[in-house]
Amino acid sequence: MLHSRPAAESSRIDVSNLVMHFQDRIYRLALFVVGDAGRAATLTVKAFANLSIDSSDPERDLVVSMLRQIRTTRRARQAWKFHCPPLERVDVVPETITRLLRVLASATPLARLALGASVLLGWEAETLTVLAGDEALRSKRQSDDALIPLDVVQSDLRCDLTITLGYVPATASRSQMQRIMQLRYGMAPEDEVRQLRGLLLTSAEMRALRDGLQRSESWLQRVLPVLFAATPPAHMTRRLIDQAAAKMHNQQRPARRKQLSVSVVLDQTRTLLFDLRRRPRTLLFVGVLSLVLALLLIPSVPGETLSSDAPRQTLSAADLTEAALYRFEQPAVEQGVLHEAYVARIQQDSWTFERWYDYASPHRLRVHIQQSGDERPIYALATDGQERIQYRWRDDAVDVAAEESEIDRLMPILRQQPDPTFFEYDWWYFDVGRYYLIQAYRAAPISLGAARVGDRSAQIITYRTEWPFPPLPGDDPTPTTAPAQVMLTIDQETYAVLDVTVLIESEGETLAAHPWQATRLSVLPTTTADNFVLNSMSAAQSALGVRTGLANPRYPFLQEDDVISLSEALQSTDQPLYAIAHRPEQAMRGFVLRINENQAVIVYEGVFHTIILIPPEMGVGGPFDELQDESVWKQTERFAYQVFNPAGETHFTIDGFSYIEVSMQGETEPFVAFLMLDQLFGSATYEATVHEMVDSLQVLTEQNVESLARYFYDPDRDGTAAQWHTFGVGRSPQP
Repeated sequence: MLHSRPAAESSRIDVSNLVMHFQDRIYRLALFVVGDAGRAATLTVKAFANLSIDSSDPERDLVVSMLRQIRTTRRARQAWKFHCPPLERVDVVPETITRLLRVLASATPLARLALGASVLLGWEAETLTVLAGDEALRSKRQSDDALIPLDVVQSDLRCDLTITLGYVPATASRSQMQRIMQLRYGMAPEDEVRQLRGLLLTSAEMRALRDGLQRSESWLQRVLPVLFAATPPAHMTRRLIDQAAAKMHNQQRPARRKQLSVSVVLDQTRTLLFDLRRRPRTLLFVGVLSLVLALLLIPSVPGETLSSDAPRQTLSAADLTEAALYRFEQPAVEQGVLHEAYVARIQQDSWTFERWYDYASPHRLRVHIQQSGDERPIYALATDGQERIQYRWRDDAVDVAAEESEIDRLMPILRQQPDPTFFEYDWWYFDVGRYYLIQAYRAAPISLGAARVGDRSAQIITYRTEWPFPPLPGDDPTPTTAPAQVMLTIDQETYAVLDVTVLIESEGETLAAHPWQATRLSVLPTTTADNFVLNSMSAAQSALGVRTGLANPRYPFLQEDDVISLSEALQSTDQPLYAIAHRPEQAMRGFVLRINENQAVIVYEGVFHTIILIPPEMGVGGPFDELQDESVWKQTERFAYQVFNPAGETHFTIDGFSYIEVSMQGETEPFVAFLMLDQLFGSATYEATVHEMVDSLQVLTEQNVESLARYFYDPDRDGTAAQWHTFGVGRSPQP
């Protein structure tokens, strides 16, 4: 059960958590601002010195303190001399990093602070401007003494970076880029919003600028956190703890007992109502109704919380959704062991979902899914992060021996399991919270403000959908006749989905459904190794399920002869093989699947994407046949392509994949085709992802096979699979 921590320990815990929880992020932001490790440590210490231990939002106050210091301190204007870490940490060419650092060095400290708060801390673009408030907190251009607003300074810097990175031409209109960013961040004047949206629909030039800005933002989100992932110096940490402890001792503040209640922040409610006044009256009604129902219907979490659950900055609905989707890739918690458990209820079916995850390296993991009344796990996965990965799938079992480096490469995909794959059509039981997060990511969610759920700080977001429940296997993937309002309650410490509430919109009364509810959420200091081990296999299972190396972390049931190395595929196939140089995700890894003696296909598995490159003669029919006449050819610099999507748009199951045919410029006969399962289908990045992926196609040759092979599983290098029974792709292995 939930409880607040003992008062006798609160002083020590509060001081330690205050420093350890925020020092990493604030120090990295300071390093981004001043470009020198020593001055970054000094700036961080000064920011903490001005922080009240009673602060309701410490991170916000730390950044505001830093903002005021760099505005008034002459030393903060010294030359920016950032020492770039080894480039192996970022998968980009050195010339690009050099151009990036040159632009950052020429920017003002305030401009870097604004960009750093946006990228490194995940703040909304306008948040820092709102917090600054005072007209004195404006910046100067390098070329003159004119004071200009902070948001304009940041926009100028984003324009410079986008042009420098080559995502838009050097002659691109900066004023138009500024207007697009204002629209993107909700800062455009109300009378210009409709005009800007019309221009984006009718002007190819404006769309190109928008796409370039989005690609630049995506690139910065990936690269900057890696470049500035510096560890704070030990002397700074000791000084911060001593400083905070002295401040705590002087104030002698009694520990306050946490209240187990659910409350929504009134200021954010007023903001919501103000935003909704600009929308149709029906949306206002639904929004207010959802807010009331959220207070009445969202249950408490009957779990145990041992972490401090320090309050965090309130994110926008879109940013919160993205943070929840990437909560393991970009964790807000860096130490401790996550233990979470949920109950899923879809139609007449229900099951329990439990996950253990060690945030620290080597990352340990266990996922266990069990149906009510059945002792066997529907699905179980465990790894110690160092030498073993275990799978249990009903009556099937696999134990894989792998190197720690190999497990580390696979971990981004392993910790999302189970989720969709081309190789298992009977997939069903999964993390239902993720299904609704992906829906929210593709929709336009609205924030309903902050809340307390049990002893957890949370935020509530809402959106409308015609797919309120994922379809059961074999169901017709068509939307419901009545749309629904969905509310997600998201934990502010771990970004886990604590509760999903579905309200079907109808004229009569409707009951709230809770297809996903947390029963436990804890971040423990440590736990035993037993929590990351599955039960031993039976003798019959051991004869089949012990192997070395893992080609596909989503589906380990591939026999030895099915998987070959990239070099062997080049030598043995009688047709050109194509690979992609631009992978939609950095964690994406490929393997080669043999079809017969002289045919093979290349498969890529990522966190949100599965991609198969196939010869066009193996093309997919079914739902795509009816769409052939409706498709439109699109152009890249080298190729032409057309995209087909099936009529059913669940986009979280095997029914929702895309089929892409690629031909040479000026031709209509395809030379290669893609099957792509994109869980984020329909998002703003979908078209750009497809475009860049197609344009990066490379035919496999003796000259490039070695450079491409580092992203591929090699049976000879990474391990040899055991001899298994034969089964076709798309069918489960038979016991």
